[in-house]
Amino acid sequence: DFWMRLSKVARYNFLPKTLGESQLVERAASRRSEYHHGNLEALLRDHFRDAFGDSPSLGARLKMRRRLGLVYRSALGQLMQYRESPELQRRYVGKMLAACPWDPKNVARAMLWALGKGR
Repeated sequence: DFWMRLSKVARYNFLPKTLGESQLVERAASRRSEYHHGNLEALLRDHFRDAFGDSPSLGARLKMRRRLGLVYRSALGQLMQYRESPELQRRYVGKMLAACPWDPKNVARAMLWALGKGR
């Protein structure tokens, strides 16, 4: 949220290197994929509403759907990696494809899931 608010008053530059890392620890809060991705989704929806209003243009709606699809793909990837909750994985597949079915990475992740790679 801080970075989103700061972006309204400052410019950013892309740095093509990793400046920090986070660690996923078994049974730690960092492994609560659904919790973290749910919070990220809520943050993005608030940002979209602030940035684009209640009636975003077609281009803005497509960008929003693509970004939400990425969030769902990330959540699904973590759930698959740790072989957690097949039911929750199925829900994220549906959300991901509903948000952005034209993204080839989403299609590929859905296909991996369908082949049972994370269950």
